[in-house]
This record gives sequence, structure tokens and C-alpha cells, in this order.
Amino acid sequence: MKSPTTSKPESTLARPLAPEDIQCGQYVAILEEFQELPSFLWNKCDSPLPPHELIRLRIKPATARTPLKVKALCLPFVNVQSPTGTSQIIDLRKVQLVLLSKGFSKSVVKGTLKVMTEDGQKC
Repeated sequence: MKSPTTSKPESTLARPLAPEDIQCGQYVAILEEFQELPSFLWNKCDSPLPPHELIRLRIKPATARTPLKVKALCLPFVNVQSPTGTSQIIDLRKVQLVLLSKGFSKSVVKGTLKVMTEDGQKC
């Protein structure tokens, strides 16, 4: 007697990428952005830092980012393409990228393209 098998969707984790681990064709997303601000902006605080010293802040985006496909690399710069077909260059010194699974990325891209065609937008 055979029992019916149910297949669950595969769940995966986004994995932070070091710049040297990024390859063309991968789907990535921005996990964190980095901002550098001068320490004199904290002039009301008792900071031991000199006023010209830069303080690096980690900023997490408020919303999830769209998967981006890596098209070309010239470290520290990465040329990526969004699901809408627009390209942009990312400076890896200012962001932390994560590797996304192909299945997840393709489902998001497919959903984005479907919404765009329903709205009458060209891809």
C-alpha cells in the first residue's frame, strides 16, 4: 500500500556574501547599508573621538529588497539587474549582500513581471 506523499516547499536561508564569493548569474539582495558620519554630529555626547573621526553605522532597510541578478564584477563594484530590467552598480564598501536561492528569486521575478504586464507596463 502506497501512502500519498506531500511535498513541502523548500525553505532556504539567505547567506551573507563576502565580495570574493560573488559570481555572475547569482541572485543577491541588499541586507544592510553602511553610512559614515563625522563624530562631531554627536557633540552633545561625551565622545572620546576627535571631531573629524568617521563613525560607521549599519542601517537595515525597512522593507525587503528585490532580488538582483549579478551581471558583471569589478570589485568593489557589482553590476546587477533588477526584475524590471534596469541595471545599477553597487559599491560593496557601502552594502552587505546576501545570496538568495534561485527558486525564491525566480518566483519573485515571475511575480513582478506578472504584475507589470497586468498593469500595462513594458518590461
